[in-house]
Amino acid sequence: MLIGPPGSGKGTQARMLQEKHGFEVIRTGTYLREMAAGSGPESAALRAIMDNGDLAPPPMVTRMIINKLAETLKKAGKVVFDGSPRTLYEAELLYEAIERMKVKNAYVIYFGNLDQRETRERVSKRYFCDKCAKPYVSVSEKCPVCGGAMKRRRDDDPEAHENRWEEFDFRTRPVVSYFRRKKMVIDIDAKGTIEEVAARVEKAVAGIARSD
Repeated sequence: MLIGPPGSGKGTQARMLQEKHGFEVIRTGTYLREMAAGSGPESAALRAIMDNGDLAPPPMVTRMIINKLAETLKKAGKVVFDGSPRTLYEAELLYEAIERMKVKNAYVIYFGNLDQRETRERVSKRYFCDKCAKPYVSVSEKCPVCGGAMKRRRDDDPEAHENRWEEFDFRTRPVVSYFRRKKMVIDIDAKGTIEEVAARVEKAVAGIARSD
């Protein structure tokens, strides 16, 4: 599980783990954004919540990620959660599911040592392709990988980012404390370049592999 404040680089590092080590990535934010883009009152309500920087309803998220975990474990032995769990409710039910499914070597990589000013600056430069969802820190008209249009996330707007930080402080920090009590947390210094942070993540993953 990759956990950290908004703008800490979880999504980028999850993608690098997928490309380099073959991890299957359960991207909570991506799945929720796909749901929010749909039609109907449920999608509209979810879209309003996310655009404001608020967290999606925990029961909805928990059902989704546990189902995704069960599906993913059938086809892959290595799974990384990008963006979950975000509430204590989700964490407790996910931990129960991990125990029930007998998942080996379950850890939380926590991206810390960042303040709100630093993450605000990061997300102000963040764009993504609306077709392949690949992230970029500089913008061009089209994605160089697939040719999709470059967009910014609505929840990267300054007001939404402020709200996301408040949600993180109030709801997600207790998640980290919960997993610390389970002795499952590996702390990563999230300052520095993408490559510097990736090297720290690599070291953590290597340590997990040695303990297998």
